[in-house]
Amino acid sequence: MLAKTPSLFGGMGGELILESGDTGTPRVIFRPRSVFLQHLTQTLKELAGWERLAEQQNFSLWIAMPGRSTPTRITGENSLFLSPLTGTSLRLGVPPGGFYQINLPQNRILSELILHILEKFPPLSRPLRVLDLFCGMGNFSIPLAHAGCQVTGVDNSFHAIETARKNKAENKIKTAEFTNAKAETYLLACLNGRKSPFDILILDPPRTGARAVAETLAGWAETPPVILYVSCDPMTLARDLGLLMAASYKVVSVTPIDMFPQTFHIETVTILQRSGSNTLHAT
Repeated sequence: MLAKTPSLFGGMGGELILESGDTGTPRVIFRPRSVFLQHLTQTLKELAGWERLAEQQNFSLWIAMPGRSTPTRITGENSLFLSPLTGTSLRLGVPPGGFYQINLPQNRILSELILHILEKFPPLSRPLRVLDLFCGMGNFSIPLAHAGCQVTGVDNSFHAIETARKNKAENKIKTAEFTNAKAETYLLACLNGRKSPFDILILDPPRTGARAVAETLAGWAETPPVILYVSCDPMTLARDLGLLMAASYKVVSVTPIDMFPQTFHIETVTILQRSGSNTLHAT
């Protein structure tokens, strides 16, 4: 299929994105580098010529047009799901072109690690209150709510939040809410209430990190007692940990997860606890 790319796209140039999950129909998304108006009709016509192949090979075909926020479907079903936890019926729908961890088995290990860390909290008379910033489609929020936590997921992507709400309904989750907002803006609104209403803060930012969130936390005394920082970039993680440690947090542990085998990239889960807080049980 990849060998036919030049003839398919008439030398326009671009990239093919191949998406697959645990269940559902795989996707092929063509993202052209640029599309001139005079080439658009021909491009769509050539893509439509692949409909028969897509039907035969059971994949859906999409095009990600410049200037459009979501890919356009040429043919095939819009159904792709991943299983965030082993041994459960949970499944998360993945939107075309949306972000999700490409290593599905390691993503399950990552989610299970997050749940294991929360088991270190002492028993409470109420559910644990979790703020999941950069929540995306609910990769952590849905499993945490399924486990009994009261979860608030926040993301600045409208389409990610829309998907998270669909995943909440699909999995019949009652204890999760999702908000479309910038992470630092939502956090600041919480802190302006003088005291954080959350027991734990989860950060899973893009490769650029969560500098604005860390700087926001540095200006307040009453902040979440525990932070779980999931990072895919050691450089921005080191920068943000410096800011958080200056904001009276201490690093409890750092756990690496080989999300990208045979590359220099590494995923990490860092546990931070506010100084003076004895919230977590000993490891």
